[in-house]
Amino acid sequence: MPAYISEEKFILLCFSGFLIPVCWQILQKLKVMAVS
Repeated sequence: MPAYISEEKFILLCFSGFLIPVCWQILQKLKVMAVS
């Protein structure tokens, strides 16, 4: 089994409310990485 979650599953979990805090942290990191 892969150690990562597929993007689709991640997005589904995010929007279903299970991972909202984690989602925001990751999205912030992605934004920072994209900007820099």
